[in-house]
Amino acid sequence: MNAEPSPYEVRALSRVKLCGISGDAMNQWIGPDRSPARVVLELLLAESKMQRDEVNFRQGDCLSRVARFALAHAKFLADRPNAVRKQVVARLLGMRPETLSRCLTRLEKDGVLDASRGVKVVDPRRLAAIAMEDVAA
Repeated sequence: MNAEPSPYEVRALSRVKLCGISGDAMNQWIGPDRSPARVVLELLLAESKMQRDEVNFRQGDCLSRVARFALAHAKFLADRPNAVRKQVVARLLGMRPETLSRCLTRLEKDGVLDASRGVKVVDPRRLAAIAMEDVAA
């Protein structure tokens, strides 16, 4: 999907049936750029890349996790303001949707995010400081 080799290896301990799909067929199945399936797939691929790059969205307190996620996905979140439901992002971050909403509200009140329509980073330096607060401890 991203013209990169898969970082995963699969080994079977019993008989398996392998199925395959071409990249074009996969793209058609997932749908257009702003389809919900494509948006979720892009988030999962980005999460996988971040994990390989040693960014952990489940480490630290909730506020720092939301800040790290917002920094890592700033362009994605700004370009697709209503593409992803809070439940999906909350699950990726290991928190409840209500907690995610409270964190977004706090970051907006602090002036580092604009969450009125999607999520836009207003002050990346302060957001980065928040993102690293609990990780360094």
